[in-house]
Amino acid sequence: MDFKQLGLRDKLVKATESLGFQSPMPVQEKAMPVLLSGEKDFVGLAQTGTGKTGAFGLPLLQLIDTTKFNTQGIVICPTRERKKHLDSRKSQRFFINMGRLDKINKGAIVRLICDKSGIGPDMIGEISLNREFSFFEVQKQAAKRVHNSLNDAKLNGRTVEVHNAM
Repeated sequence: MDFKQLGLRDKLVKATESLGFQSPMPVQEKAMPVLLSGEKDFVGLAQTGTGKTGAFGLPLLQLIDTTKFNTQGIVICPTRERKKHLDSRKSQRFFINMGRLDKINKGAIVRLICDKSGIGPDMIGEISLNREFSFFEVQKQAAKRVHNSLNDAKLNGRTVEVHNAM
């Protein structure tokens, strides 16, 4: 069985394969059809490293309606193992929710972060612009300043919401 046979759209199948995953893990084979139906809750119990994140995350991504700008899914994290991994990182990841980013460039977001938080661009990692969200990483010592100063800031008239992504 492959990811397409489980019901994933072509874009998600291609993205999954580009990350090196060619066939679903057993927990994914059991979870995905149930979750993609959108009709039942599902509890999947499996050991660490067996594909639970993909089992729940891929159906969630597929069921999100990108034409709507309301909360459509919640991911509760971290598990104990994930928390240990995240705590060992030297940076902290955030995402900015700004509605559509059609007329906002990367430089404007970097300037907003620098101006509002008082940290320099050398402390801000990669910012990747997606349709509604911009993800960025900052060094851990600057994370609190970034979050506090950017929350409810304005960029091109849009209110910025900043959330810790990890």
